[in-house]
Amino acid sequence: MRLTFICLTGIIQLWLGIAITYGQDIDQLLSRSNTYYDRHPQEKLYLHLDKPEYTAGETVWFKVYGTIGVENLLSKLSKIVHVELINPSLQRAAYIRIPLVNGLGVGDIVLPDTITEGSYRLRAYTNWMRNSDDEFFYDRTLSISNGRSDNVTSTVAPVEGKQAYEITLRRFNGNAVTLVPVDFEILENGKTVANFQSQTDIAGRVHLPWTESYTNPVVRYRFQTIDGRWIKKMFKPMQASAKPDVQLLPEGGKLLSGVPNNLGVKVTDTRGLGLQASLFILSGQDTLTRIRTNMLGMGSAKLPIDATQQLRAIALFEDGSTQEVKMPPIYPSGYSLMVDALQSSSLSATLHLSEDLQDGQPLYFIVQHLGKVYHHHMLSANSTAIHFPIAKDSLPTGVLTLTVLNHKLQPVVERPFFHSSPKPPLSLQADKSRYSTREKVTVDVQIAQTPEQPRIGAFSASVVNLDKITKDAFNHAPNVFSSLLLSADIRGFIERPSFYFEGDTIKLKELDNLLLTQGWRNINWSDLDTASEARFAAEQGLQIKGYTRKQGRETAEAGATVRLFPVANISNYKQTTSDANGYFAFGGLFSYEGTTYILNAKDRKGKNKIDIHLENDTLAMIGNNRNAPLERNDVNFISLSQILAYQRYFKQLQRVGLLDGSIWIDEVTVEAEGNKASPRSRNLNRPGHADYIFTSTDFEGYTSLGLLLWDRIGGLFPGWGLSQEWPAGTAVVINGRFYNSETSRDLNIDPRAVESVEVLRSDVYTMAYKAQYSDHDDEMRLVLEITTKPGQSALTKVNKPTGRLQFTPPGIHLNTQYFKPAYEVDSDRSKYTDLRTAIHWEPSIVVNASGKTSFDFFTADESGTYRIILEGLDLNGALIHKELDIKVE
Repeated sequence: MRLTFICLTGIIQLWLGIAITYGQDIDQLLSRSNTYYDRHPQEKLYLHLDKPEYTAGETVWFKVYGTIGVENLLSKLSKIVHVELINPSLQRAAYIRIPLVNGLGVGDIVLPDTITEGSYRLRAYTNWMRNSDDEFFYDRTLSISNGRSDNVTSTVAPVEGKQAYEITLRRFNGNAVTLVPVDFEILENGKTVANFQSQTDIAGRVHLPWTESYTNPVVRYRFQTIDGRWIKKMFKPMQASAKPDVQLLPEGGKLLSGVPNNLGVKVTDTRGLGLQASLFILSGQDTLTRIRTNMLGMGSAKLPIDATQQLRAIALFEDGSTQEVKMPPIYPSGYSLMVDALQSSSLSATLHLSEDLQDGQPLYFIVQHLGKVYHHHMLSANSTAIHFPIAKDSLPTGVLTLTVLNHKLQPVVERPFFHSSPKPPLSLQADKSRYSTREKVTVDVQIAQTPEQPRIGAFSASVVNLDKITKDAFNHAPNVFSSLLLSADIRGFIERPSFYFEGDTIKLKELDNLLLTQGWRNINWSDLDTASEARFAAEQGLQIKGYTRKQGRETAEAGATVRLFPVANISNYKQTTSDANGYFAFGGLFSYEGTTYILNAKDRKGKNKIDIHLENDTLAMIGNNRNAPLERNDVNFISLSQILAYQRYFKQLQRVGLLDGSIWIDEVTVEAEGNKASPRSRNLNRPGHADYIFTSTDFEGYTSLGLLLWDRIGGLFPGWGLSQEWPAGTAVVINGRFYNSETSRDLNIDPRAVESVEVLRSDVYTMAYKAQYSDHDDEMRLVLEITTKPGQSALTKVNKPTGRLQFTPPGIHLNTQYFKPAYEVDSDRSKYTDLRTAIHWEPSIVVNASGKTSFDFFTADESGTYRIILEGLDLNGALIHKELDIKVE
C-alpha cells in the first residue's frame, strides 16, 4: 500500500509538473501571438462608389474607408492610399494617390473618351497592406462601356469543333460590320507573342485561329469602320472547364471514420459561378444523405462515416444531368471538428478524436483573428468527443478562427466561422415617398444614441436611377459589410458578396457554408516572428528619396547637405544629410499633382560637384483577377441600352457647354477642334491620330519637353517626373527616326525646335509601331512621335547643372468638383434635359453626438425608382449599409 501510494503521489506530481510546463508554454505562445498581432496589424480598405457601372466620358466618384483589424476602427496607420484602374490587359489605365485623414479620404477618376470597353478592376491598397497577400487588397470588377469613341458591339465565342474564336461585330443600330480587315495581337504577360490579320464576313463575323499553348493571354484587335473611325477592342479567352466543378470539403479538413462529420459542397458552372444542384451520398444503393446547394452553389450536411462502407457521390443538376464525384478519403486516425456558430448566445464546437489520440494530453482551443486571441481554453484528450462552448458577447463581428493545438502546441485542426453582433439602429428617411421630376429631396439620417456610448460616425451616400442600371451590376457589387468583413479575410472569388448582408439581415447559415468551402487568411503558428521589421512601411505622406554621388562617378557622396525647395514657395524648404551610402529621404509630404521641386546638394566643403539620383517608388505587382468569373468580353453588347441613354445624356451636356464635343456619337460626327499635328508627321496611323497632341505654342514657358508632358499628362504614368526621364517602355520617333525604349533615355530634346508631338498610348495607336519595330523594342508601351520645324534638329547637348535638380514628382490627387444641379421652381426645361443615371453623390456626411444629420438633392427629368444608398461606420467600428427607394413620377 505504501509503495502504491508513493507511486501514485509521484505520478500526480509528474502530471502537475507537465501541466505547469505546458501551461507556461501555452502562455508564452499566446503572448507571442498577441505581440505578433500588435506588430503586424491588419489594415483594410473599402471604396464606396457613386454607382456600380460606368461608360466612357464619366467620372468614377468614391469615398475611401480605411480600418484596422476585425474591430474595424478607423485607421491612423497609413496616410496614403494607392488607387488603380486596371484594364483587361493587366495594365494601369489610371493611377492616383489619395490622402487619408483618420482613415477617410475621397477621390475621383475620369474615364477618357478613348477608353476600351471591357471588365476593369478598381484596386486600392496602402503600402502597409503590401506586407500581406495582394489577394486582400480592395479589388472589384467594373464594367466600363464605350459609346463615345466606339459605336460597335462585340461578342466572342469559341468555334465548335475548331481551334478558333468567332467574333461578331455590329454597330449600335444593329447593322453588321461587314468586309472589314481586322488586325489581331496576342499578348502574354504584356508581350506580343503573335499577330494575325483577318476580315469580317457579310454577317460581321471574323475568326481568330487559336492554340491552347497560351497560358494567360489577352487578345487586342482593331478595325476601321466605314465612317472612318478606328475601333479598338480586347478580350480575354475564357479558359472554361468542360463540365461543372463539384468540390466536397470536409469541415476541419478530413473525413474521420466512426464519428459524425460535416461535409461542405461547392458547385460552380463552366465560368466559375455558383450552380444549384443536389448531391447524393450513397452507400451501395442506400442514400445516406442529400445536400441541396443554394443559388450560389454551396451547401452542407452532417454525415456519419464508417470506413467499411464504399461511398459514392452523385451530383444532380437542374437540367436533369448527373455527374459522378470523387469522395474525399476516409481516415481511421485523426481529428474531426464540427462548429455551430449559428446560435445567438454562444459558439459551440465539438472535436472528435480517433481512439489512438485519446491519450489524456492537453488540447488547447483558441478563438483568434490573425494572432489576436479572444478566448482560449485547455481540455484533455480523454474521450471520443470533446465539447467546447464559449459565450459570444466577448467576440467582435467578422471572420474569426477556432484553432486547436495539441500538447506540442502544433495546430491539428482549424476552422473559420462568422460571428455577428447586433447592428446599431439607424434610420434613413426621405421627407416624402413620391416625387415629381426636378423636385428637391431631403433625407434625414439618425442613429440611436445612448448616454453611455454616443455614436459618432462618418458616412457617404449615393443616389441612382435603378431603371438605368443593369441588374447584374447591383447583384455583384460589394458593400461595406462584404468588403471589410469578408473579402479582407477570405481568399478567392466571392460571388454576389452583398447577398450575405441584405437589409438588416445577416445570413449566418449561408456565411457558414461559404467559410466551409473557401480558404481564409491566417497566421503561421510555427513561425510567429515578432522581431523582424515589416518590409513595407506605413506611409505617413509622400516621400522624395535618392542618392548623392560624386560627380560623374558611382561613389557615394556621404554627409552631403541636401535641401528640397518647392518652386512655388522656395522659402519653405526642408533639409537633410545623406548617410554613408549617400542615401537621403524627405518624408511626410502632401504636395498635389504637378508640384515642382528643386533639389540642391553640397558636399562637406560646400561644393556642389555632386550628381543627384532620385529613386522612384515601386507599385504593387498586378496579378490575376480574383473576381475573374465576373469578367465579360461583351460589355458594349450587354450595356447597349445604357450606352444609348448615356449618349442622349451627353448630348444634353454638350448643348449647355458642360461637355466637350470633340467625339463621335453613333453615326453623327460632332464638330471637333482642328487637327493640331504637323502635316509632315510620320505617324504610322496618319498625322493627328494620337491620344494627345502638343504644338510649339504649348511649349511656351517650358525648358524641357519632359516637363510639359509631365504637367499635362504625367498623372497617367506612375513614377514619371522624378528625374524628367521618359516613362519605362517609351519609344521616341523624331522625323521618322526610331529610338527604342533604351536609347531614348539619353535623348535631350530642345522644345524650341519642335513643331508637334503626338503621344501614342492607346493600343489602337501603338499597335502599328509594335508591328513595325518589334525586332528593335520588346518593351514598347508608349510612343512619342516628334516632328521638328523645317530645317531644325530637336537633339541638343545639354550641360546638366551639378548639385541641382528640378523635377515634378507624382503627387496627391487633386479632386474635381461634383456637379450638383439645384433647380428653381418651374425651371425652364427647354434649355437642358436632365438625363442623369447617377443622381447624387454625397461623400462627406457626419453624424455627431446628436445622432442626426441630413442631406438633399434634386431629382432628374426621368421618372423611375431612385435608390439612396448610405454607407459608413461609427467611431466604435460598427458598419452601416442602408438603402431607401423613392418613386419619381
